Amino acid sequence: MLGNTMTCTPSFAAGGNSTTPSLLTSTDASLNQLLALGHDIQQKIIVFVPLVIGGILYFAAVLSLFYYVLFARQRPGPTLDRTWAATVYLTTYSVAGAVGAASAVSMASSALRFAGTNLGLGGGSPGGGVVVASGGTSLQVLQWMIVGLTVMWHICIPRLWSPPGGTY
Repeated sequence: MLGNTMTCTPSFAAGGNSTTPSLLTSTDASLNQLLALGHDIQQKIIVFVPLVIGGILYFAAVLSLFYYVLFARQRPGPTLDRTWAATVYLTTYSVAGAVGAASAVSMASSALRFAGTNLGLGGGSPGGGVVVASGGTSLQVLQWMIVGLTVMWHICIPRLWSPPGGTY
């Protein structure tokens, strides 16, 4: 709850046809500017794409590993090598997607924090408004935990399931 009259909700909950002014109904100009900045970051700077790409690549790596363990291991030869290479490449790229997503969330959160404290939009600067921008810490921690788990997955795959005599 922001003050007595505003509730902070995601802008996508307002529907696809909403505009920025209809979401901002506060009488405090600094609050309106900070919310408009947050809305613009959410609408114009796509921070969720690396997470989606990393998730899709991770899911594809898991499917590739299942195919490798259940089917390709019984047929040594080029199929085994190609399946293993696909698994390793997909996990490598899923790590890159997770790092990109965590970096994007950290940068967007830092941009809002900077705007709230250094640009006169929030309560942390002289002459600023009543809004002190902080946050995104739990989301950043979760994103970087995903990076850590994805890296561990990437390290464990070759140790547990590498093909016999393989160089991966």
